[in-house]
Amino acid sequence: MIEALKMQYFGGACEMHARQELEAALAQWSGVANDYWLSHGNAKFPALAVMANGPLATAHYFPDARHPGFISIGNVNGLDPEGTSTFFLTDTETTDVANYRVIPIEVAWEAAREFAECSRRPNCIEWIEL
Repeated sequence: MIEALKMQYFGGACEMHARQELEAALAQWSGVANDYWLSHGNAKFPALAVMANGPLATAHYFPDARHPGFISIGNVNGLDPEGTSTFFLTDTETTDVANYRVIPIEVAWEAAREFAECSRRPNCIEWIEL
């Protein structure tokens, strides 16, 4: 069992209470462009934000409301290290993210699993503090 984990995304929200529910949600949304906000129970923080687009993602961990957070650092083969990748903030609004911040979606989902177990910053991602 995991503590109640809330996942908000454009188009809705869900609350999960078991590891199997999280795995089902990750499988359902794998490969879908979306912006996910994960938090525990009714608390807004700490939170893990994941923007996903196909096989790519970027993550942002917020320890509390006053802290600007930590951003993911990645090195995805085939991406121009000086370029950007497009992610969706809503179903129609996009943002470009520097490729040095982009990670494989599998790593982002592993971070979601780690965050579900405890609300600490996931260790599977290299982070830069803002």
